[in-house]
Amino acid sequence: MNYLVFFSDIQGHNLEYCHHLYNVAFNITNVEFVFIVPCEYKNICARFDWPNASNIKFDFIDEKNVRFIKEASALKKTFLISKVFLFYIKKYRPTASFVSTLLEIVPALPFMMFNKTKISGIIFRIYLYDWKTSSFLRKLLDLTKMIFISKAFCVSHALILNDKISSRYFNQLFSTRKFEFIPDPYIPISSTKDENFRNKFNIKGNTLLFSHIGAMNYSKGTLDLLDAIDCLIQKQGISNVTFAFFGKVNEDIKEDFYRRLTEIEKKANIIVYDTFCEYHTIATLCIESNLLILPYKRCAQSSGIIGYASQFSVPVLVPNRGLLARLVSNYGLGYLYDINEKNALANSIYKFIQEPVHQKPSREYCIANSLSSFLNKINDVIYEDIY
Repeated sequence: MNYLVFFSDIQGHNLEYCHHLYNVAFNITNVEFVFIVPCEYKNICARFDWPNASNIKFDFIDEKNVRFIKEASALKKTFLISKVFLFYIKKYRPTASFVSTLLEIVPALPFMMFNKTKISGIIFRIYLYDWKTSSFLRKLLDLTKMIFISKAFCVSHALILNDKISSRYFNQLFSTRKFEFIPDPYIPISSTKDENFRNKFNIKGNTLLFSHIGAMNYSKGTLDLLDAIDCLIQKQGISNVTFAFFGKVNEDIKEDFYRRLTEIEKKANIIVYDTFCEYHTIATLCIESNLLILPYKRCAQSSGIIGYASQFSVPVLVPNRGLLARLVSNYGLGYLYDINEKNALANSIYKFIQEPVHQKPSREYCIANSLSSFLNKINDVIYEDIY
């Protein structure tokens, strides 16, 4: 028996998820696993430990296909990914397969009708949270994808990330049992305090530190935060605040980001750390921060940052919509701002500046989203698909 694990992207959380799946496969020694990952895996895999396993091998999506996928529009991207997925299904003819992002390979499902390979995967974006604001075409596409997944015999497990309510709703809506909850795995990170951190970045001891962590791009609202800082400058109330942008600035916003930064950095205290953040850097930043700002445009899915907020008891500020808002509210992880109000982000930050002492988030979220729960679920899915 052989089992295929497919990742069309290996950046960000994908490498971490790939490592989780590798550790599950490592312990299922009677099954041969093939991990299909982009070729760039070779450049970043050293961030984790991958113990040698005789039952696991890697095959790499070539650079040409990786580039085509990255440069394609959202709709075209799913067809390109499906084409690559079908190529490896034909090449290895696995008993079953696990897809990191199940919605990506929906165009491939009609071609799997007479294939005995079972397919399982994770659904990150839950369209229900975007339904009111989506266009008619987007609604049609979202609904069509879920109908395909619910009706396709080859799909055995559709794992809804971090939302039990939606998994139950989808099962009722589509009269099936294949939609299942899976927690967004959280790994506690080293919390050793770096006494030199504030000196290194010239942050005064009594200065409030507001941080924006992770990949910097349009969907993360990075440019919106810069606009909010510009608005705050007019209020003249941020002299005792430092804003930290820690994470790689993506190409989609790089030019705009640095242009806007040049315009406002002379009037505000801003730190930009434009590179991949190691875990110890994230830990130190959370320990030192008074607030984590997540002005995400995509709120219909979970975020790994709220796990750090829970571990280090630092509040987050997020838009008041979607799954992200529900998680922050349910677990008491921070504050919501009304996206329909003018200058809402700037006003919420200013309010926090005026009253910076608040109740600290609990560790309940970390406990509910333990790595062991995630690994156990993946292990059960693989066993059910194979046996």
